[in-house]
Formats: sequence, structure tokens, C-alpha cells
Amino acid sequence: MSQEPSAFKLPPQAHAAVSRLLKLGARLLGVPAAALWAPRADAAGAAPRTRLDWLCLQTWLSPDQGPLVYPGPALHPPAALRADEPRFFVGLLLRQDDGQPLAVLYGAASTPGPPLDDDTRAALADLGALLVHELGRASPAVPEPALQALAEHTSDAAYVKDRAGRYLWVNPAASALLGLAPARLLGQTDETLFGPQASAELRALEQRVMTTRVPEVTEREVQRAGGPHIYQLTTVPVVEGGGAVEGGAVEGVVGLGRDITDRRRRVQAIQDVSAALSPQADLHTQTLARLALEDPVTGLRNRRAFDADLEAYLAQLAPGDGVSLLLLDVNAFKAWNDVHGHAAGDTLLRALGAALQAHCAAATVYRLGGDEFALLQPGPAPGSLRECVRAAERAVQAQGFAELSCAAGLARAPAEATTPSTLARLADQRMLHEKAARRADQGLGNLTGAPPDDRALELAGEVTFGALRATLALLAHDTRPEQNVWAPLLEAAVAAVPGAESGSLSLREGDSFVLQAQVGFSSALVGVRQPAAAAHVWYGAASAPRSAARGC
Repeated sequence: MSQEPSAFKLPPQAHAAVSRLLKLGARLLGVPAAALWAPRADAAGAAPRTRLDWLCLQTWLSPDQGPLVYPGPALHPPAALRADEPRFFVGLLLRQDDGQPLAVLYGAASTPGPPLDDDTRAALADLGALLVHELGRASPAVPEPALQALAEHTSDAAYVKDRAGRYLWVNPAASALLGLAPARLLGQTDETLFGPQASAELRALEQRVMTTRVPEVTEREVQRAGGPHIYQLTTVPVVEGGGAVEGGAVEGVVGLGRDITDRRRRVQAIQDVSAALSPQADLHTQTLARLALEDPVTGLRNRRAFDADLEAYLAQLAPGDGVSLLLLDVNAFKAWNDVHGHAAGDTLLRALGAALQAHCAAATVYRLGGDEFALLQPGPAPGSLRECVRAAERAVQAQGFAELSCAAGLARAPAEATTPSTLARLADQRMLHEKAARRADQGLGNLTGAPPDDRALELAGEVTFGALRATLALLAHDTRPEQNVWAPLLEAAVAAVPGAESGSLSLREGDSFVLQAQVGFSSALVGVRQPAAAAHVWYGAASAPRSAARGC
């Protein structure tokens, strides 16, 4: 059993408060002095040796909230306890917030003390609450036998030295590490045991720690059976009164050594494997980075690469510089796939990509997806970029793809656009316009028997003139053609109007208008009649068709 307040490891600032509270408790209890009591962890369950121990234990085990007083009818110490123990005892059990016992505040005297009235009991309860608060700031002290057991059974080497470097205490692991029995080590210095050269570095470390009062962690190689071992050594200064005491004298050092050889070997093995795999990992990383920017069918750079390159080109433009963007789309590629199969379609795309790279060497070629390609060419305005594309187209036709034709749209930054989105949108609009013009030209060729004119695709106005000529030729006859020739005429008209994407064409028959063709809308309404009066309402009297053969 323990009757000492040292059962609690009080911080320095709490010592004075607890001492004052114990003096006040002695006055309330009517005894010369008051103290704190708690069972010792190493003596739990042991029989009390004195009457005072027995009385404190009864208070500890009591369920009552108030103080226990002896002599009293409820307390009967065993006769075997010595008779010279106090004849008067008052004990108050202090409980933690969760109801668990914390300590016993007690006082004892050789003569009976004054009776405890209600006011005194209430004051003792308040005093007990204050003591619980102060003791709560402390952590229970670790029993010395527990520390001894820990030191003896740990695999870490531990030792204590005084300021002169003499060993004051070593555990079995430290004795085994140093290769000497504890009796041979105690009172000796490393210099005496192992020589000045072997001990100089360690002694310098210990002196530095004692001077700075700052713990240090170092690594030392120790020769042992089986080869060298690496130890992690932690050196801590020992300060009089504990590390929390400001200005206390440094009495020596504590050393803790841990064998980290296996851990270092594992780390080294991991590093060796990593070094061996590093070139492969780098190659794999480079391959993944390349594949992320490469089209798997043609081997060209893909849309992700195109978006990044276009943004970089525009961001780095200097005054007077420029960059040209040409978007390219294969005409009727879906029909080609449907007739020849997807494998043949992939062959066509690869041939076109290779031809574009060969004939447009100054440009970077991209496959954006499907049948759409892009070319980026920095520098002055490339007057020959479109000619390069046409040359590539002819080269692919010569490889057995005679039906190949492409629509292209060209835009330039910063002359026509200054952002990636506006530049791409402008090139795309021009490509779609050319695609519509080609369809119109092909339709007109079917009417007139003339072959498609590549030059007319670049001069949409000539397509319009062709449409007008064909229309006049049809209107010169008083008979209806056997086939619907109005669709290509309407396509030519839409292609000739900048920015136009759709249109419709109606012919007047008597008092009605009949829808003959539509572009950009469903053809389900072709053939529907509309009364002339309704047409006037729909188009307005000023713009409604008046002629029997006028389209709208």
C-alpha cells in the first residue's frame, strides 16, 4: 500500500496547489496533517500491514459518498493489527468524473477529533472536487517494477551514463551489444573499455547532447557475429528534477539503441529492385505518354494532341507570326465502309494520313476521329497548303482509291481568329460549305452530264451560275422532267450563300405550291401542296412567289 501523494506524477505547477488543499483539508478534518492514499499497483490484493492501511482501504472500498470516521460502529479493524495505530481517523474517497476511485483524502490523530457537522461535510465535498481537478492534471506514475521489467525484456539496448561518461546502468540487451557483463561495464567509460579512438565519436555526441539539452538520433555500425549491424541510437539528456524543470543541472545521458539492420536490408533490396526496373518503367511511361497522344489506326497525333498543340501555337504567337489550320473530311466515307468494309476503310485512312505527311511536310497532321483530319502549319500564310492536300488526295487515288475525294476548310490566326475555338469553328464552317458545294456540283453534273470541277469547289459562285444555267434550261421547256432535279439545284443555292445551312424549293401548279426539295430538313414533306393564299400568309404578300415556276 502507498500513503504518499507521489503515487501521482504531478506537474510542478500542481504541487503547490495540492499542498495548500491538503493543509485546508487537515483543518476541516481536525487533524494535524492530511494526506492522499491510493493502492500500489504492485501490491494490489495484498493484506494491509497496519491499521492506517486498513482504514484507508476501507474508505477506498466504501460505496458512501461522505467521509468515513473511526472510531465508529461500522469500522472494526482486525485485532491482529498493531495497537499503537491512530485512535481517530477520517477518510474521504475522491472519485473521477466517471465514478472510478482516484484517491483517499485522510487524516489521523491519536485523540478523537471534533464531530463533522453538515457544513464541514459540504466543505470537504467541495475540497474533494478541487483535489480531483488538480490530480486530473497529473498522470499516474509508472511503478518502478514495471519499468524494470520493460528494460530487461526489450530487444532495444538501453543504458544510463553520468556526466563523465561512466555507465550507471545497462539492460541485458545493452550488455549483449557491448559484449561485456553488467558488472564489467558499471563505473567504466567507453574510453577505458574500448580505447580512445573507438569512443571519441560517441563521447563527442554525448557531450553535445548534454550541452544543448536536445536529444539526437544517429546511426552507428557495430561489428557483431555474422557481420556488421546498423543501430539507430537515440541519446537523451538527463536533467535534474526532470526534463520539465527549467534550468535543472544535466546529470548525464540515456542511450537507446535499436538494431535496424534488417529494415535497412529490406529498404536496400527495394531500392535495388526499383533501380533495376527503372529503365523499364521509364520506357513504359514514355510509351503510355506517346499512346495517349497517338491515333491507333493511322499512327498520327490524335485530337488530344491537336487541342494541346493548337492552344500552344496560339499562346506563343509573336508579332508578325501566324498559324494556319486546315480541316479535312473524307466525302462519303460511311458509304465506302458500307460497301468495302471497315478494314478497307482503315486502310484508306492510313493511306491518306501517310500521303498528307509526305506531301505536307511543313505541317503537323492529326486524325481527329472518324474520317476527319487536321493540319497545323506555323509561319507565313501557306498559299500551297491546300495544293499539298490535293496532291496527297491524288496520290491516294493512284493507290487504288479512285473514288476518294475530300472537303477542306482553311482558316488562319491571328488574321481571322485569335482563339482555338473560333479558329477551329471557322475552318469547320468552310469545310462544310465546300462539302455542300461538292454535292451540289455532283448533282448538277448529273443533270448536265459535265464531270465535277474541283476548281468550282473553291469558287462557290460558279456553282451558283451552273445552277442558274441548269434552271433556265429546265424552265425553257414546257414539260416536267422525269426525275426530281430540284434537289441538286437547291443544294447548289444553299452552298452559294455564305453561312446558309438549309433551304426549301416549291413550284407553283395552278393555285397551289408544291414542295419539290428540302436541304437541312426532313424530306417527308416533299410533294405537299400549299394553297397560294396560305403561301401569301406564310411568306408575306411582298415575298410570296408569283410566277408559276418560281422557287422559294
